[in-house]
Amino acid sequence: MRDSNEAPPPGAEASVPPPEAAFYSPSGNHSPTNPYVPLPGNPEGELSFVDKPSHFSVDGDGRYIFMMGTTDQRHPKPPIVVYDINLGTSSTYELSESPEATNSLHLYCLGGGHTLAIFRTNHFETVVHRAFVCHNRKVIRLTKKIDQFSYRSDDFWSTARTSPTSALVFACGDQSVHVKQYDGHGVVVDFQKELPRAFAYFTGQPFYSEGKVHVFMFSEVFIPDGHVTAMLDGYLGTIDLFSGKIRIRKTSVERQRFPYINGQLPQMIKHVHHRGHVWVIARAGAVTRFGCLHLKTLKWHRISNWQLGERPQYNDTCMDVTRDGKIVILCREIRWSERHKDVASTVKWIKVAETNRFAKKAEIASLASVPPIALKQPNSPPPRPSSFA
Repeated sequence: MRDSNEAPPPGAEASVPPPEAAFYSPSGNHSPTNPYVPLPGNPEGELSFVDKPSHFSVDGDGRYIFMMGTTDQRHPKPPIVVYDINLGTSSTYELSESPEATNSLHLYCLGGGHTLAIFRTNHFETVVHRAFVCHNRKVIRLTKKIDQFSYRSDDFWSTARTSPTSALVFACGDQSVHVKQYDGHGVVVDFQKELPRAFAYFTGQPFYSEGKVHVFMFSEVFIPDGHVTAMLDGYLGTIDLFSGKIRIRKTSVERQRFPYINGQLPQMIKHVHHRGHVWVIARAGAVTRFGCLHLKTLKWHRISNWQLGERPQYNDTCMDVTRDGKIVILCREIRWSERHKDVASTVKWIKVAETNRFAKKAEIASLASVPPIALKQPNSPPPRPSSFA
């Protein structure tokens, strides 16, 4: 699917209902024959959650969920908790080894138990290994070092999946960007480029589609109480890893529709991309909403039937997508845990949403309504140029 600003055919929008997501019932038996049944709550607080999460990912089938934490004095290696949706259990996995002064680990499953393990160190080094997950022994074993490179201390550093068998590292700062893409054997793309000043302000991790890296742009705006805040401004920045072309395009933002939340654009956003749709968790003020951006039309959609429990908090909600498009969402809470006999960070719920049945329709679907605007709109962000040499 090519990125495009083309509008849908005349009259097509009215003929298709708004997109929706079908969540699997929160009740049912966990069994290998029915792998997409969510965990039925966590009444005893037995499903642990890492204290300082750094990365969340699922395997290709969606059975195993990996939650990685950051290192500290108690954890010289990144702590790893793995959830098995089939069995409704959580387990702590051991890492066979890790680079010196490791700060965090991002893990991307490649299939057949193989993964890409991307380490970030306190010495501003990125170290990439091929690894193998042994679920019987609850061990992740590093099998081959693929790459190591430095980045600047003030760079924004992140990773993103690029395909079921590859991922990238994104380091951006001081008006330049360095992107390296990996599969299980080595470096696939090594891209470096100076960036225009207008590209310097973006929020959230990047996402990848058809050879291009995308980021959501933001602007600093004045709000009625006199303060300045950063908000999503509706523009999408794109870097073509093959031609080197950089573009900034305006998405179809309308004030009474998502991504506006109660009259405000989001201050924070996180997302996953799958086959032309960017599934989004967005926060404006204290309110968190879920929706998607369709890359072909650049139209936003509020997923109005995503009922995820009582007021999910942005910082407590994680999301990833499986190979076939199922969205896995986890919410944590701080509560008393019978397992730990203490107040602990535990899982509140895990849910799985089927998206394939409506994803094609979302290309021409009309936007769903959101509540009327209740807050005064901040000053509009300045216009952005559309492309750069």
